[in-house]
Amino acid sequence: MFHRERPEKEYAPLYQKYNIGTTVYSALASGLLTGKYNNGIPPDSRFAVHSDFFKERIAKLKGEEGQKQLKAVSELATFAEKELGCSINQLALAWVAINPNTSTVILGASKPEQVLDNLKALEVIPKLTPEVLEKIEKILDNKPSPYVVLAASICTKGGKAVISRQFRDMSRARIESLLASFPKLIPTGTQHTSVETSDVRYVYQPLEDLYILLITNKSSNILQDIDTLHLFARVVSDLCRSAEQREILKNEFELLSAFDEIVSLGYREPVNLMQVRNVLEMESHEEKIQEIIARNKEAEAKEELKRRAKQLEMQRREQQRRAAARVIVAPVP
Repeated sequence: MFHRERPEKEYAPLYQKYNIGTTVYSALASGLLTGKYNNGIPPDSRFAVHSDFFKERIAKLKGEEGQKQLKAVSELATFAEKELGCSINQLALAWVAINPNTSTVILGASKPEQVLDNLKALEVIPKLTPEVLEKIEKILDNKPSPYVVLAASICTKGGKAVISRQFRDMSRARIESLLASFPKLIPTGTQHTSVETSDVRYVYQPLEDLYILLITNKSSNILQDIDTLHLFARVVSDLCRSAEQREILKNEFELLSAFDEIVSLGYREPVNLMQVRNVLEMESHEEKIQEIIARNKEAEAKEELKRRAKQLEMQRREQQRRAAARVIVAPVP
């Protein structure tokens, strides 16, 4: 309930592409979702007994985010008891299990009775109607926003792609069609940085005679879109001496590699310009090493060819010498 970004957002393409689910562990957040920490840390709790191991969690619990979570736990406990007739831990486990992308929920318990109590979550699952789930979402107030970047492109003013990278399954024709439609949507005489159609959103920025733009779904977070676009623009400035089409094409491999570092499977990676630059430099270093290895192998191969050629020449001369030695001069009659 409190760690949703990765399973619901980052892993979403894997569920769709490979038709797999996820195994959930620590569904009760190390006991936080049992309500035992609502009034402090009990002396017999794992946070108290293993305080060194959980020191970061304890510190986080005392902070703003931790207090917000404790408030949500208190409200969920009341809701579970009054609306569903169950405990908060049973509600939490049922909430995880009902997710269509959950394959397995691992139960943790220190006593047999805890296992039996947790298994009663199975009785709660049928009670989690869409209306009930909506009320739970309002209490949690932490649902990840679906943020999907479909493609990142640098295109001409006429909508022709200079370079483009799609991050979701889309045909080239679809990308070209979206880019071709983009210039017609830009309002004249305004400073807007985004336009929408019934299907997608374009977030864009002029780049001299070109545009750099992201094509996203309409449910994405526009502020995140703009921040991601700015990072793309900084990468272009960092890798290219100018924003001319020839310079873009000259550095297309590095640019597309950088695009892949910023967005993966449609989702923004937590990276900044320095981190992207470091990755590209590492890749460049590895490429140089491979080039050196390849050149060394090529030189060794040439040397081997020369050695073999010399050996064959020596063998040929030896054969000629032996053949000459066997020649018998016939006497003149």
